[in-house]
Amino acid sequence: MYNKNVKYGINKKLKRKSRLTVCIAIINNGAIIGASDRMITAGDIEFEPSVSKILSPTNSIAILTAGDQSIQMQVYQKVYKIIADKIDTEPNKWIDISYVAEVYSKCFYDLRNKLIENNILPHII
Repeated sequence: MYNKNVKYGINKKLKRKSRLTVCIAIINNGAIIGASDRMITAGDIEFEPSVSKILSPTNSIAILTAGDQSIQMQVYQKVYKIIADKIDTEPNKWIDISYVAEVYSKCFYDLRNKLIENNILPHII
């Protein structure tokens, strides 16, 4: 119903300012299905590389990435090494998803802080 006390704007078509990655995961009858697009945007250039944005540190865990893929790959390489070392030292212990999420988060913030230090501190000193 029309409300005379509410200002209604003209329905303008919204223009998206930047590209985005689409990642989706569902749980259905105990099975988890994940999907991601493959498009990478660098400035005005878009391309679809052969490399997936879905990474697997174990046979049962998948990471869906978005954002700067070079940073994501640096993080993933560290995460993969930490997870692989844990599997080597404790081969009969199941890797918990929360552990992988914590490791990924720590590796991401460590790299981010390193990049900040490398880019900002030299200009201050």
